[in-house]
Amino acid sequence: MTFEIVKSLLIPIIMIGFGIFIKNTENANYQNVKKWWKILVILGIISLILKVINLYV
Repeated sequence: MTFEIVKSLLIPIIMIGFGIFIKNTENANYQNVKKWWKILVILGIISLILKVINLYV
């Protein structure tokens, strides 16, 4: 795998991970963005699926 392929797959995984982090955190600094965790996870999953499909086609 080249670095570009790894980078393109890593970004959606980071989005999913950060969305889950926001959902589970108790930190007061993240209370304003707690409503955005679902959007981050959904966009990350869709982006990851599309990139994997693009790799194999």
